[in-house]
Parts: sequence; structure tokens; C-alpha cells
Amino acid sequence: MTKSQETATHWYPASVARKRPSAWWYWGRAVYVSRRDYWKITKVFLATGIPLGAIGVLFHVPLAFWAAVALAEIGLLLLAYSLFGLYRMYGHPGVRYIRRLVELGGVKGPVNVADLHIGTYRHAFLLSDVLPEATIQTVDCWNAEGESPEEAVQDVRDLEVPPT
Repeated sequence: MTKSQETATHWYPASVARKRPSAWWYWGRAVYVSRRDYWKITKVFLATGIPLGAIGVLFHVPLAFWAAVALAEIGLLLLAYSLFGLYRMYGHPGVRYIRRLVELGGVKGPVNVADLHIGTYRHAFLLSDVLPEATIQTVDCWNAEGESPEEAVQDVRDLEVPPT
């Protein structure tokens, strides 16, 4: 059985075709599909911090111990900053970002707008909020013949079904 024939199971709930996902759902999905990258980064921090901390404790080298503590604090700070950034893009503030882009482009009224995407309809929903008179055409640019080399992109496609 190839990957494309396997049924993907996810820990995160998929969207429902007849219901628009909330901003919280989009933020949670962004965090969920980023989990592999977060885990890779965590392993680097652990591979560096644990030996440093162990050297500090076992050999009574305070500098090594405090370097491990500082590394852990930096890691947590970077994680919080990343999660906050994902919230700004995918959470409730995202509509302000789209509204500002539309204003900068001078787009208004009954215009046709193309939303090019790879399986997420978030921008189409946001554009319909910002441009209620516009016609939004969503164009899925996904290569249906092949699989994505990036697992996060496949997760995005698995979790958000096209709206009906």
C-alpha cells in the first residue's frame, strides 16, 4: 500500500464541510501541522541542554548548569514567540492582515478575486468578510498526481475539507 492509498488519521479534528472553521481551529491546525518541526527543534535543544546540565551537576561546573538553564529559557521563549506569531497569522488578528492588504491594493466593491491555495480555504473566508460584494474564486493549485514532499502540507489538505 502506498502512502496516497493509506487513510490518514490525525489527533486534530478535521473541519466540517458545511461549517466555517473558527479562527481558533485555524490556529490549532497551524500548531498541529507544525508539530514535526517543533519536535526537531526540541530534540536539538534537548541534545545540547541535557549534557550541559548533566556536566554542570555531576562535575560541579556551575557555568555548564546555568548555560543549560539559559538554553531551556531561550527555547521556551522562542516557542512562545512562535505560537504567538502563528496566532497573529491564523487566529483572530488574521482578518486585520487581510483587510490591510485589500486596503493597500485599493480593492473594493463587486470585484472578482482569485484565491490561489493548496487546500486551505481560510483566505477565501477572510476575503468574503472583507469584500462582501466580491466574487471569490478559489483555485486549488495542488498537484493531485503526486504527494507533497512536506508532510505538513498533506496534513493541511487532510484536515480542511472543501466547503459546500
